[in-house]
Amino acid sequence: MELEAIVDQLATPGKGITATDEGAGTIGNRFEAVGIENTEENRRIYRQMLYQTDGVERYLSGAILDPETVYQKNDAGVLFPEALSLSGIVPGVKPHLKAPSRSSEDEHQVTVLSLSGGEIAKLIATPQTSIQEMKEELSTKTGLSVMLQALTYQDQALNDSQTCQQLGWTGPVSVYMVAKSVDFDGRIALLREDKAGLKETEIREVCALAQDIFMKQPVLLELQPPLVVCGTTSSCIDQLNEIITRCGEPGPAKYLFLGNYVSKGRTRSAVEKSGIDLVILLYCYMCKHPDQVFLLRGRQECSSLSRIYGFYDECKRRYNVKLWKRVVETMNCMPLCALIQSRIFCVSSGLSPELRTLDQINEIARPTDVPDHGLICDLLWSSPETDVNGWTEMDKGVSYCFGQDIVENFLKQNQLDMICRSGQVCEAGYEYFADQKLVTVFSCAKYCGEFDNAGAAARPFQTADTTQHHNQNVIAIHNSHHCYDYPRDHMNPKTGIMYTFSTCVPTHVYGP
Repeated sequence: MELEAIVDQLATPGKGITATDEGAGTIGNRFEAVGIENTEENRRIYRQMLYQTDGVERYLSGAILDPETVYQKNDAGVLFPEALSLSGIVPGVKPHLKAPSRSSEDEHQVTVLSLSGGEIAKLIATPQTSIQEMKEELSTKTGLSVMLQALTYQDQALNDSQTCQQLGWTGPVSVYMVAKSVDFDGRIALLREDKAGLKETEIREVCALAQDIFMKQPVLLELQPPLVVCGTTSSCIDQLNEIITRCGEPGPAKYLFLGNYVSKGRTRSAVEKSGIDLVILLYCYMCKHPDQVFLLRGRQECSSLSRIYGFYDECKRRYNVKLWKRVVETMNCMPLCALIQSRIFCVSSGLSPELRTLDQINEIARPTDVPDHGLICDLLWSSPETDVNGWTEMDKGVSYCFGQDIVENFLKQNQLDMICRSGQVCEAGYEYFADQKLVTVFSCAKYCGEFDNAGAAARPFQTADTTQHHNQNVIAIHNSHHCYDYPRDHMNPKTGIMYTFSTCVPTHVYGP
C-alpha cells in the first residue's frame, strides 16, 4: 500500500496500526510506520522507522519493544493508543497489536523529589509502567534528558526496565531523582587528540542527548551572526581540528555545520576512517553548547549511503552494527536547513521544485529517513548548474540540477539575499554561482585523496557600519600553489547588512 494511502486510511479516528515495507537493504528489513494524532488540540502525522532483525526485538526510535507489547507515547509524552503506529514486522501480516488500555483503578501516583526533598513532578503510573517511561515523561516535564536522570527508591537505584508491578508499587510512592553530569570536556579532548575513541556506552549516551536536542529544534533553524559556517567534512577530523584552531573553540565561537560528516573523505590514515569520532565530537560540542553549535543533515547522514560509503563498516569494525543503527536513528532527527539573519538560506545541498515557502520546511515530520524523491531528498541532493535553466534531472538519477533563474526566483519569493550550501568539491574551498547569490562552501581539503582542492569555512556577520570590518572583507585562498585576496562582499543595499565569506584552510595539508 502506498504511504499516502496509509495516511488517508489512518486519518479516520479510531483507525489502527499499519506499516509499509520499504526494503531498504539495511540490517533486516526496514519499515516506515505511519500514524495520526487526531485530537481536539492537534492533528498531525507521525512517521517512525522500524527494523526487523534476526532476533525478536523490534526497534522504534531507539527503544526495544517486546513482541507482545505496544505502549507508545507521542513526542509530548502523552499516551495516544490510536495515534502512534506499530505493526507486526513480517511483510504481509496484517496489523494485530493493540495498545493496552488504562484502567483508572490501576493508576497510582509517583511523586518525584530532589535529594533536598523538593517536589520535581507528579506522575500517573500503572502496574505496567516502566522506569524508562517515567524518565521519558520527566524529560518532557523538566527538559532533562533521559540519559541524565538517575532515580532511586528506598536508597536503591532503579533500573530502566523495571516496572511498577515488579517493584511492588500498588499505591502512591515517592522516588528521588538526581541529574547525572557528563564530562563533555574530557570526551572532546579525547576525540580531538586522536586517542582510541569513546566507549560504546559513552557514544550511546551522547547520541541520546543529541537526539533530544535535535527533536527540540525546528527543522529550519533561525540563527544570528556572527558565526562560522562549515561545509562537508567527510570523516576528516584532523581538518575539523584545524578549522576549530583557526576559527575559535565552539562555545565562545558560534558554528553551523552543513552536513556530510561521515563516510567519504581523506582520513587520519589510509586504513582507519574517523567518521564516528567526527560526528560524536560534533555531538559533544552541540550538547555542551546547544545555543552555539548547530548541525544540519547531509545526504551521508542516512542508513543507505552511510552503509555504502564506509560508515557502516567503520562502526561494525570498531564497535558493532547496533551502534551504527543508533547513530543513524539520531541522524534521522537532524534539522535540514538554517536561516541566518533572515537573509541567508543554508542547506546541505540545494533547492527543490516542491519548495515554495520556508514554512514548508518546518512541516517536515521527524524522525525520518531520506526518501529517494521529494522535498527532503532534494534539499540533500540537488545542485546548481551553470548551463541549466529551470530544473533538469541529475545524471546520478536522483533529484535535480537547477539554474540561476531558480535561485533568483527563490530568493525573491522568500525575501532572501543569498543561499549558502555545500555538497560539491570546490577547488578553492568555495565557489560562487548566480552572480554571488549562491555560494558553495566545502571544508574537506584533498577530498577522498583524489582531489587537490582547498577547504574553506564561511564567516557571515552583520554590521551597520560597512567600513567597520573593511580589512576583513576578503576571502583568503591558501594552498600550495597560490595565496590571493579577493573582495567578496555581499551587502543588502536596503538594510545595510553585509555578509563576508572568508576561508579557513588547514595549511599543513598543502605545505607552505
